[in-house]
This record gives sequence, C-alpha cells and structure tokens, in this order.
Amino acid sequence: MNDRIEVNYKHYLLTSMAVPDGEGFAALLIILLPSGDQLATGFPGRFDNPQSAKWFAIEYGMRQLDRYSGVEGGVGLAVEQEKGG
Repeated sequence: MNDRIEVNYKHYLLTSMAVPDGEGFAALLIILLPSGDQLATGFPGRFDNPQSAKWFAIEYGMRQLDRYSGVEGGVGLAVEQEKGG
C-alpha cells in the first residue's frame, strides 16, 4: 500500500495521506506552495479505506486551488493572513 499520493497541480504539490482512525481512515492534505510555504488540513468524517481518504483529499485540494486561483492574491494571500501578515 502506498503511504501517500503526490500530485503536481497548477505549480503546487498536493500530498495526501490516510491515517487509521477507529474502524476507518482519516484524510490529511498538505499543499506545498511555490513560495515553499505549506498548508495542511484534515477533514471531518471517516473513510472506509485509505485510497478513498487519500483521493478525497487530493480532489478537495484541486477544487480549492481552482476556487482561489481567480482571487487576487490567491492561496498565498490566505497563507499570509493565517500568519498574521
């Protein structure tokens, strides 16, 4: 079983992992920004198998990047706001 899935998407590296959690799996997503900063997020809910968890996280990350790519400042602005900048 692969421990993670890595996908390059629009100059970002998306890495997803599945973590055993009770009787299911939790999903974790890490996005590496072109600046070198990283964002990490988990998701509510559990998945029946690790592949479902990992692919859910990748697809979610792609949707978020699509959503913010048209916004001035994009994902990088969200990172700066989280840092208090």
